[in-house]
Amino acid sequence: MQVSAQFPIDVTLSINGGEYLGFVRTNGKFIISAVPSGSYVLNVNHADLHFAPLRIEISQSGQYRARTLNHLRPAKVIRLTYPLELKPLQRRKYFLDREQWNIMDYLLNPMTLLMVVPLVLMLLLPLLIRDPETQREIENMQLLQIPPTMPDLTDMLTSYLANKRSPEKKKQPAIAEKPQKKKH
Repeated sequence: MQVSAQFPIDVTLSINGGEYLGFVRTNGKFIISAVPSGSYVLNVNHADLHFAPLRIEISQSGQYRARTLNHLRPAKVIRLTYPLELKPLQRRKYFLDREQWNIMDYLLNPMTLLMVVPLVLMLLLPLLIRDPETQREIENMQLLQIPPTMPDLTDMLTSYLANKRSPEKKKQPAIAEKPQKKKH
């Protein structure tokens, strides 16, 4: 087999995963010899370039037939002519691109949705209801009213942060009189 190539010389070719090997010559051609008749997969290996695998079929009479290898649709046959011209599909990517910050990642986060969607529904529901009786019932609901027995949270936080106790009657320290010494 001969192939004209326009790629670096450090390319190796293997048939059936290394069963038969070939190397590209300085003129851009390669030959893999002593391959018996049969159907083989030709892989082109390079560190920086990616090539599509080829299906090579060699008949008993020594005739060659090459086609592209398509694992998804094996019935789709695209025949290739000799000499084979192997062109790289793309450069290999060894590293992934760094993810960029995106506001949609935060908005579509399940925790954000659990907090924001009910809040939006509470704000929009009274605007969407047009029935006056239902609006009055919603206004009269006592779900958002704080019971009078509940301590005021702002006073509790202020006293805690100011390191003060709630106002109480302060006890006056008792001044104890010292017993006077008798003079002799």
